[in-house]
Amino acid sequence: DIGVTGVQTCALPIWTSIYSNQTAFAAINYQGMIYAWGNSLAGGYVAPGGTLPATHTAAPLNSELGYVSIASTNTAFAALKNDGSIRAWGENAAGGAGAPAGTGYTKIFSNQKAFAAMKADGSIYVWGDASSGGTTTTSTGIVGAPASSVTGFTTIYSSGNAFAAMKANGSITTWGNSANGGANGPASTGYKAIAATNQAF
Repeated sequence: DIGVTGVQTCALPIWTSIYSNQTAFAAINYQGMIYAWGNSLAGGYVAPGGTLPATHTAAPLNSELGYVSIASTNTAFAALKNDGSIRAWGENAAGGAGAPAGTGYTKIFSNQKAFAAMKADGSIYVWGDASSGGTTTTSTGIVGAPASSVTGFTTIYSSGNAFAAMKANGSITTWGNSANGGANGPASTGYKAIAATNQAF
């Protein structure tokens, strides 16, 4: 028993990492088991018999093992498993639903309301709030993410509501909220790193 009110009890309290969003926490133990606590509407623990509205997704069961890392938006979490599969929970509109099916993902990145997952070939899959970069569709004020068929990206940076992905040749692709850096990224190559604030790159 962990002995802290609001936290799930566990017979194996050997934690390796703890993650957070605005109002909830999620911890991983040495077996890759996840325990969440805090605001249940932001991905925290739902007590036995408790329910969540249809707009939210519950945290993984205690019996699920093999998770290695967690990323978070303001009100959701996304966990990466050792087989490269992803499990998301929390507020659906902020990335608690819509995570990719299948395996092979190596990293998860996030901003305030959206996630972006990358595979070993540098392809990207996004989900979450469309106005924050969680869509591949371009519309007024929103730049869509690169299609999952585009490969070669090596890392992703984020502002509050946009993403910027870099390739090995130093080229940069941006998407998300145009006012937060989702548009007008540099067209040339040779860049080494990207710095970000909440509203710009």
